[in-house]
Amino acid sequence: MNKRNVFTKLSIAIVLAALISTGAVWQMRRAQANPLPTAVEDQTSFGTIGFTLGQTMRVSVANTLPSNDSNTPPDPCRVLINFRDLSGELVHNRAGQVIFREVLLNPGQGTFLDVGFFTIAPQPGTNIGTGRIQIRPVVTSLTSPPEPDSPPDPCVPVVEVFNDLTGRTAFVVSADPAVRRTSLLTN
Repeated sequence: MNKRNVFTKLSIAIVLAALISTGAVWQMRRAQANPLPTAVEDQTSFGTIGFTLGQTMRVSVANTLPSNDSNTPPDPCRVLINFRDLSGELVHNRAGQVIFREVLLNPGQGTFLDVGFFTIAPQPGTNIGTGRIQIRPVVTSLTSPPEPDSPPDPCVPVVEVFNDLTGRTAFVVSADPAVRRTSLLTN
C-alpha cells in the first residue's frame, strides 16, 4: 500500500510539472509572436465574414499588371494580409502568433493566406462552441503612396470561403480597387 501511495504522489508531481512547463512554453511563444510592419499606405478592409467548422477562409492578392508590358512600370506591390476580430484586434493562431503574411508581388504574381477554423485562437466575442467564427480580412498595400493622377493599385484582393473536404467554394467577396479612388473619377 505504501508503494502505491508513493507512485500516486510521484505521478501527480510529474503531471503538475508537465502542466507548468507547458504553460511556460505557451507564454514564451506568445511573447515571441512576430510583430506586424507598421507602415500603412493604402488599405482594403472587407466587412466581417463568417465561416464554420469544416471551412477555410482564403485571402488572395494578385498584381494584375502584365509581366511583359513595357508601357507599365515594373514596380512590385508589397502587401500585408491579416485579420481582425469583432473588437478590431489582430487575430492570433493557437500558438499566440499574429496570423499575417507580407509579400512582394511583381507584375503577374499572386499570393494567398489561408485561415482554418481550428487555426484561430478563441477571440473575444466569438463563441467557437457554436461552430462559427466571424473575422474581418484586411489587405494593406505597403508601397509608396500613389500620385494624384495615378491609376488604382494593381494589387487586387479577393476573399474566398471553401469547404475543407470537397474544396468547393462556398462564396467569394471581391474588393474593386477603383472604389477606393472614386473621387479621382468624378468631376
